[in-house]
Amino acid sequence: MSGRIFGAASTGSSPKDYWLRMRVECAARRLRKSPGLTVTDVAYEFGFSSSQYFATVFRRYLGVSPVEYRAQAGQ
Repeated sequence: MSGRIFGAASTGSSPKDYWLRMRVECAARRLRKSPGLTVTDVAYEFGFSSSQYFATVFRRYLGVSPVEYRAQAGQ
């Protein structure tokens, strides 16, 4: 049996990569639904060690920064 579990097996990604992507997607929903929270608040809420790391990972998976994402969602 491989070390891949849950949805990671179907995506072909590692469990770590899968978990990171899920955190970013949940954080993106939170950014959209809670405009009163800062990006830093959301980053810490979802367990990222800094807002800079959160922004780097967010851009890697969603193609835009958290600020750009929030602005697009508000249109």
